[in-house]
Amino acid sequence: MDIKELSQLNKKGGPTRQLDNSYIRTMEKDLAVLQGKGPVKSVLPTGDSTEKRSVGKLVPPKPPTESFRKATPPAGLPVLESVKGPETSLDALSVPRPTESIIPPKSPERIIKEEEIKNRIKETQRRIEEARRKAEMARQKAAREEAEKKETPRKIETAKKKKPSLSFVFIGLAAIVVIGGLGGFVYWWNYLRVITPVFHYECQDNLCQRVEKKGEDQCQIDADCQLMPVEPTVPASLMPVAEIKTIELTAGQEDLLLEELKTAASQEQAANTFKQILVKIVGPEEKKYASLNSLSNALGISLPENILLAVAASETEGDNYTLFLYNQTEGNRLGLVVKMAQSETLVADLKNWEATMTGGLKSLFLENEAPAAFTEGFQDNIYQDIVIRYLNFPDPGLSIDYGIVTGKLILTTSRESMYAAIDALLTVESETENEPESEPESKTEIEDCGISESFLNISLDQINPEEDKALVCLGKKMLAGCEKAKAVLKTFNAGEINFILEGPVEEGVCSIRSEYGDEEQIPLPEQKQYAGTYIRCPVNIELIKSQAPEKDPNEEPGAFALSVDFYRSWLRKRNGL
Repeated sequence: MDIKELSQLNKKGGPTRQLDNSYIRTMEKDLAVLQGKGPVKSVLPTGDSTEKRSVGKLVPPKPPTESFRKATPPAGLPVLESVKGPETSLDALSVPRPTESIIPPKSPERIIKEEEIKNRIKETQRRIEEARRKAEMARQKAAREEAEKKETPRKIETAKKKKPSLSFVFIGLAAIVVIGGLGGFVYWWNYLRVITPVFHYECQDNLCQRVEKKGEDQCQIDADCQLMPVEPTVPASLMPVAEIKTIELTAGQEDLLLEELKTAASQEQAANTFKQILVKIVGPEEKKYASLNSLSNALGISLPENILLAVAASETEGDNYTLFLYNQTEGNRLGLVVKMAQSETLVADLKNWEATMTGGLKSLFLENEAPAAFTEGFQDNIYQDIVIRYLNFPDPGLSIDYGIVTGKLILTTSRESMYAAIDALLTVESETENEPESEPESKTEIEDCGISESFLNISLDQINPEEDKALVCLGKKMLAGCEKAKAVLKTFNAGEINFILEGPVEEGVCSIRSEYGDEEQIPLPEQKQYAGTYIRCPVNIELIKSQAPEKDPNEEPGAFALSVDFYRSWLRKRNGL
């Protein structure tokens, strides 16, 4: 039973439990003594009052000694008078005094029990204090928590005001992005979005028309629907040239060509070079290079009808002729090269044209009027085995020269330009002939006509060509379109010569090759320089036939072959070969 329970029992008036013979005293007996209700007891110590007791160790009480005696009051104390009134009959001696009793020593068991009771009381007090302290701590903690609960919202609000949370930042950024995206989408939708058209443009009647249906645009403006002329193929030159100049003329304005040619002739040009002049006619629907007929009409050149009929057909417009400028000391000279087809009357037709050729070719002089002739009629000239017909003018730098080289008709306005054109055409022919050939194939294809000894005779009157089988064979091959053939010609001045008919260069023109033997076989000293060499040149069969139009060469093929050889020999002699 703890002190609290004990006090509650006392308040209720219940029985109390006394601890007899114990040092623990209560105030109940003291009060009773003071009130006169009980005897006065004196508790004397049993030993030295200064003696210390060990804590936690039971010490048995000491037995009473002889020196122990009853304490008496001192003799010198004053006498107290009675404070009672007269009505009271009691005096100081009548007041009962408490009786003194001797407290016997305690047994060890009792001491141990009392110590246990003390310890329990202390433990109970400690627990009460601990419980009270814990209750106080719990109360203080609850008060703090309550205060913290009231303070937390205020702190959160303050913290939110001071620094926004990370989630709030993310939410704000997300809101900004969403709003910006919506704004951008609205702007794109209203201003930047490309709306697929439900119409397209296409060409109709050379105009760009809008068609109300889905499709691909074929045009944007009317000019896209206009037919653009296709660029024509550039015609190749019939001769080597250093440069090419194109003169463009609007269709219907071809008469301006002469002035354009004068301008081109006045421009600088490298010495001794050829410049090809191309004439392009540009129309609204077509571009083309001028044909020979168009060129003749634009320049006012009068070509006889039979000569125009002998011109070779063109594969591309303008490739059967070449108009050129040649630079010489006196200035630029205009000339014309025309590709010819086979014609038995070409040479005669050209001679017949000579009477009016000067006036017909006046535009080639880049003048409106042809100059007056210095000599009467055309004369003959030979250059590089080529027969040239020419007409001189007072200006030594001007003339009309024409000739046929490798099936091409050359018309020039000076002798120097004529010679240069012949050299250029023969150079092309020589480069073509010098290409590697297959010797075995050529030998199998060439017919061997045998050996001719007709040229061992010095006098031609002693030769009967129709009895010479080799000459007859060669003549037939020439007249049959220049079929390939060969023969050995024994001569009195050059020894043995291998005469080879290599075939046609073009229609009506044969390529003939003469190979000389060793130097020991050549009797004449002036002919020894040709030892081990060969001569190749084109021969116009039609031109040779025209030299004797009264005779039919097919009736005398041997004589025709003999005339061809001596024709070539005559050309070589005239040119100093």
